[in-house]
Formats: sequence, structure tokens, C-alpha cells
Amino acid sequence: MENTKEFLRNIPRTFNPDTYVEFSRRSFREAISYFISLVLVSFFVMILLFLPKAAFLPSMVSEEFQHFDTLRLVPEINMTAPFTINITGPFLRIDTTTNHTARGDESILITRDKAFFSLFFKEHEITLDSYEDVKGNQEAFFAMFWMFLVLMMPSLLFLLYIFMLVKYLAIILLFSVIAYGSIRLAKRRLGFKRILNIGLYGSTVPLAIEAITRPYLGSFYQIPLIIFIVYFSIAVILNADR
Repeated sequence: MENTKEFLRNIPRTFNPDTYVEFSRRSFREAISYFISLVLVSFFVMILLFLPKAAFLPSMVSEEFQHFDTLRLVPEINMTAPFTINITGPFLRIDTTTNHTARGDESILITRDKAFFSLFFKEHEITLDSYEDVKGNQEAFFAMFWMFLVLMMPSLLFLLYIFMLVKYLAIILLFSVIAYGSIRLAKRRLGFKRILNIGLYGSTVPLAIEAITRPYLGSFYQIPLIIFIVYFSIAVILNADR
């Protein structure tokens, strides 16, 4: 992670294409550190802006739920071995092959007739039979649903951050390769490392736009991508032969 003071100083400077001559000559370690910090800050801003909208989610779901006349969940599960999802450790385990009486090292354990999980440092055990008639036990079902959502939230946020990081890295790598090939064809001089640095610093504007607009406008990935291409192209042209 980049030094906070240096990171904050660099953000407004990335909006000026002329500064990319300096940015491109920095070490790759400085550039990738800035990029990781930038994605993290953008992600938290996006989550904070989404919170007011998320506050209306329970009432919206409850309202839409009234469209069901009947809703029953009657799962029939036969297993030869436990089903496990690992994230930073065993997160969810479904196991109907053994009679469990408590949760092990997993966050959530679902057996043939019960579910075990920990919420707010307290162990919980619920009987699944009472949730088969979803419409008839709406309050109990939603209480369980929101508890599971709270349990999953840290892992979901982590996965969303990684997705955002990988998405922008893939875009930067793709256009860096294209730019490097174009520079070579044009018989001009600009190293791949410098082009990559330009892409890492040039992601500031599209990331800022996505963080601000996504909670309210949804996914308009074309706009941040077009802006990135414009900034990136200008910066590469200004850096060529320098």
C-alpha cells in the first residue's frame, strides 16, 4: 500500500496527462502500490454510496414477496461426501452423511434437518423443517435469510474487491500490450514497463467514475472504459520518444 500523503497527492495529478511523463518513469512497485490503494479506496467509496440504497432492500424484497401465493422449499438431498466451499477457510459445508450436533471449523454447516452458524459471537442452531413453507413462515424465513447474508457479507465484499482489481488489471494489461505493439510498428520508443505504469496511474479517472455512478446508475462499463482509453492513449503519445 502506498504512503497515504503521497497517494492523496498523486490522485489529482493523474487527471493531467502531462504528469504521466513522471509517472511512467517511476518504479513498477510504486505504480502497482498506487493502483492497489486506488482500487481499495474506490471500492469503499462505492460501498458507502450504496448503503442508503441497501437500507431499502428489506422492504423492497418483502413487497415483491407478496406476489407469491404459495412458496414451499422441500429439498431432497443425497450425498456421498460433504460439499464444502473454501474462501479464507471452510466457509459453507453441506453434509447429510453424518449426524452433526454442532458446527466445526466451517462458518456455516447445513445438515439434513438443521443449520449451524455463528452470528455476533453466538452459536445458532435452527431446524430446517420449519422453513419449508416459506410463504406461511415469512418472518422466520427472512430472519434466517438476513442472518445468512450478514454472515456471507465479509466474504462477498472480499470477492467483489478481488473481481474489481482483476478486471482493471486485465484491461490495463490488454491495452498496454496493444500500445506497445503500436509503438513498435510506428518505430517510436517507449518501453513496456513505462506503458504499464501509464495504465496503472491512468485507471484513476475510470475507477472514480465507476465508484460514484455504479450505486445509482448500475453498470455502464463503456463510459469508464472509453475515458480510460482516451487518457491512456494521450499519455502514451506524450511519452513516446521522451
